[in-house]
Amino acid sequence: MRILVFDGDEKNGQVLYDILKSVSPLDETRIFKDRKELMDFAHGHIFHLVFLFPDRDPEKTAGLGAALSRVIPGVNLVFVCEDEGFCMEAIRLHASGYIKLPLGEENVREVLENLLYPVPRKLPVIEVDEAGNEVYINGVPAAFSYNRTKLLMVLLLKLKGATISSVSLRDRLWEEDKPAERTSSYLQNLRADLRKTLAGFGLEEAVKQRRGRMWLDSELFIYDD
Repeated sequence: MRILVFDGDEKNGQVLYDILKSVSPLDETRIFKDRKELMDFAHGHIFHLVFLFPDRDPEKTAGLGAALSRVIPGVNLVFVCEDEGFCMEAIRLHASGYIKLPLGEENVREVLENLLYPVPRKLPVIEVDEAGNEVYINGVPAAFSYNRTKLLMVLLLKLKGATISSVSLRDRLWEEDKPAERTSSYLQNLRADLRKTLAGFGLEEAVKQRRGRMWLDSELFIYDD
């Protein structure tokens, strides 16, 4: 998804950008401070969501939102304001959302999860190099805290959605390296590390566990093997 941010006053645009990169790292986000530059970009590119900060001239901001809607009908417009005085204008423009300052991950995430107009999303692509030493998600190396988390990820990818028991995982990850009584707690650490790393790519829901078995939900990504 391509996200545009307009903040003519340059007060909160960077804050929003940082939040978006945290909660939705796979999306492309661009900040604009000048209306003309924004419209020049809009006329030559596809975009799906626009955050607008009404500045000293709210009417011009409303006009900007209307112009963007004409460029791409059905684009999601979200207004970010200090008060609710702009709310009726947002409704008139069929805006997708409205955020009252201050910005936070919670209110931004709520908007992203409840967009008025659906956005086609491409599934993340996961690849493993030939030696099995590196895992890439959309071309970006996945940074795990433990080396064995990478081994766990590769093992689960090769199963292609099939489940595996915790006992089998411990046997295959450690073999004779660790006493059996310690590998159970280590495996829990690896699971937590795997979830944390995948969450950075929007894949926190891909790690599944039930009744002593674990697997990856292969419908949430493309495994290029």
